[in-house]
Amino acid sequence: MKSRNNGLILSYLNTVLNMIIGFFLSSFFVKMLGDTEYGLYQMVTSFVGYLVLLEFGTGTAMTRNICKCRAQNSSEDEIKKNISTIWTISLILALIITIASVFFYLKIGDVYHNLTLKQVSYAQIILLFEVLYMVISFLSNTLNGIILGFEKYKIGPIVSIVRLLIRTFLIVGCIICFRYAIVIAIVDCLVSLGVAVFILIYCKKNLIISFSVRDFDIIVFKDTLPLCFAMFIQVLVNQANSSVDQFIIGIKLSPEQVSYYSIGLYIYSAFSSLTTVPITLYGPQIVSDVTKKSEKPILLEHLIVPSRIITLIGSTVLFAFFVAGRQFIAIFYGNNYRISWYVALIIMFPMMINMSNGILVNVLDALNKRMSRSYVLIFTTVSNIVLTIFWIDKWGVIGACLATAVCTIIGQILLMNIYYSIKLKIPVMYMYFRTFKGILVPQIISASLAFSIGILIKNNYISLLISSLIYIAIFGYLFVRFGAQHNEKIMLEKIKRKFFNFGR
Repeated sequence: MKSRNNGLILSYLNTVLNMIIGFFLSSFFVKMLGDTEYGLYQMVTSFVGYLVLLEFGTGTAMTRNICKCRAQNSSEDEIKKNISTIWTISLILALIITIASVFFYLKIGDVYHNLTLKQVSYAQIILLFEVLYMVISFLSNTLNGIILGFEKYKIGPIVSIVRLLIRTFLIVGCIICFRYAIVIAIVDCLVSLGVAVFILIYCKKNLIISFSVRDFDIIVFKDTLPLCFAMFIQVLVNQANSSVDQFIIGIKLSPEQVSYYSIGLYIYSAFSSLTTVPITLYGPQIVSDVTKKSEKPILLEHLIVPSRIITLIGSTVLFAFFVAGRQFIAIFYGNNYRISWYVALIIMFPMMINMSNGILVNVLDALNKRMSRSYVLIFTTVSNIVLTIFWIDKWGVIGACLATAVCTIIGQILLMNIYYSIKLKIPVMYMYFRTFKGILVPQIISASLAFSIGILIKNNYISLLISSLIYIAIFGYLFVRFGAQHNEKIMLEKIKRKFFNFGR
């Protein structure tokens, strides 16, 4: 429990650092490299980003299989078979990714026909390093699944934080000396290689495990395949949701409208990343409970604890953005981007409800029923595209995000909750009541008061500061005084002690 709580804190620290450093580096790259150099790099990485679709969730599958084996007290040979099988799948997928990259390498000049011969050659070199970086990262993610499967919660986020800091210092230093985009690709490749070697050594020495392609097992492969295919569909759907709307807006409206929508989507993605951390870290516990067929009250308690963490953090960010997001966007992007505030909020509100019981995907994984969710995601994505096409003509950019919100409510909230209730016999409404109890009402009260005061202040900087402080102060008091459960008060007290004792 203590290790998981520490892992949770470290994971959130890693997420926040990624956001801050990502925001800094994007601006740094544009200023130091220029539009052409950085644009060429972005063009190559956009293609490599599509290769992520071929990962098939092997890290998640690795964690799930190891947790099930440990819950069933399986032999070391059985665990070795599971690890070796998924590792072999990863190697095959890495080979497929490499072959696909070779094809693009040869055709890059035909795809981007506006590039000069020199730019094509340069882009090909960047592509080689980027593909190598992606393959190494892909295999590292699979190895990370082993670490999480053995419930070593702190190692993953610690390695990620160290990697992030080393990468940032190296890239900034190298870009200052050598203003070429290929430097980014080389640094990414070398740092990821170092991380992969460390994780491999940790798995071999500390976890004392061994795996080989010779131990590939067809039964394990057949059992793992549904989850991997479901994860592939999920990634495909997420990619479609993040890009198709922008594509349609670009055709029907204007580049400026695409920019407004993209900013709102970027803010939503930051919000989304904060709500997914507990789902990953509490996964081993849920898979173990389901595999052992734990009594329903025990399973429910283990589901509600991370659900409240997700809701507390996610709704705090959501309502804080409702209170101060308008001013934030005006300051950092300009008043003409204010519509991005509406875009983000319209998508974030229903997604908050969806993510509040997002921990239930671990139950689906344990029962090998993730495909059920994937079918719903396909339905919502197709519906979203159709509605977006029609609603953009009526309401512009707002129509696109309304389509996303409506499809989220119908598919991921209504249909999935009906499935959880009828097929899995999970009391979803009871979970919602326990999850939002003591959180939602203080959020609404504090956000309403802070927003009312903030909107009266005309200066964006002062309004941002005052409204944020009022919201944090009122919600913090109301939650600790009336909303926090006993275990949450203990956790908050521990965090407070660690904060004040830091450095002593």
